[in-house]
Amino acid sequence: MKKTTTKPVRYGDHGLLMFTFKPGGVKTADGRTARGLVVSLDAYYKDKANMSYSPVAALKGKYLVYYSIQTMERYTEFKLPGQAQTMTLYPLNIRRGRQLKLLDNAFKKAADNNDGEVYSLFYNSCANSALSLINSVLDENQKIKAGWLPEIIYRIKTTFPDSIAALLLKKKIVNSPLPEVTGDNWQHAYDF
Repeated sequence: MKKTTTKPVRYGDHGLLMFTFKPGGVKTADGRTARGLVVSLDAYYKDKANMSYSPVAALKGKYLVYYSIQTMERYTEFKLPGQAQTMTLYPLNIRRGRQLKLLDNAFKKAADNNDGEVYSLFYNSCANSALSLINSVLDENQKIKAGWLPEIIYRIKTTFPDSIAALLLKKKIVNSPLPEVTGDNWQHAYDF
């Protein structure tokens, strides 16, 4: 799954994993329900006076990382309304057992102690973190890996969510994207 920033196009996208559940599948202690959960690696801004993202700063290791887990409703409510962003969702084409293992791996990774872990645009970003988690449940012949490509070409292809989506589509690990989620339709976009 990926979230794309649209007009004007900025630095790129944000890669994350979204897990959907049957109605009532996720319930809080006070009885509220959610249709899904989002797991995402995000940049932690060391400089509290400057909370803006810069790809140049990401290349220089200026950010630490943390994983967030939140309901998909809350994530989209926070990210989409009133902003020029959309989300394009790519359903994974993997068996149920692997989906459950991916959910387990994502939660374990999010619960790991990430103290001191540095965000790197090419080695430890939101997108390649999601790809690493997907790779963790695939057979060796399905995994997106370096292969014979020079390192820099590989890193570019596995850094940007659009490139990762293309690789996953080519290998039939994901299906065609669902209808785009926008600031106008986000409240009913998960009625699938």
